[in-house]
Amino acid sequence: MDNGDELPAFFPKKNEKEPNMETKTPEFMPTAQDASIPIEGYDDPIEVGSKKTITMDELSDDEKSQLIVKLYKQIKENEVKLDDTINSDFVVEPIANEIYKAKGLDTIVRYISNDGEYHKLDFHGSSFYLKIKDNELMKTTDLERSLYNENEEL
Repeated sequence: MDNGDELPAFFPKKNEKEPNMETKTPEFMPTAQDASIPIEGYDDPIEVGSKKTITMDELSDDEKSQLIVKLYKQIKENEVKLDDTINSDFVVEPIANEIYKAKGLDTIVRYISNDGEYHKLDFHGSSFYLKIKDNELMKTTDLERSLYNENEEL
């Protein structure tokens, strides 16, 4: 489109290759509503009479829940998880009654105490332990702390 001597964003030149919106309508672009996600086991439509169609109304509640579970599993399988933690995210000396994140469990917890070998943690009234040497306690954000406190009040 550009031979390098002009900035096309600011100074477009007359070029026959570029679409002219006044005379030529742009090609149809599909939207998110037009897209369909293929689901294993449900790719083939169900035959109703001579036509092959399926609607959600024709499915039983069990079939709908199975469909949702299959879709969820496919989404989770394709999910990319990045571990962006750095050394400063970990807590060296935790403080009693502070809220931390148990990394291995991916859970926000309240720190209770330690006995030299294990950290005693509390999750809304349920106590559990993590080995101190595994260094699994991480700092939490303000949002994570406020959500934990809100859920604790419920």
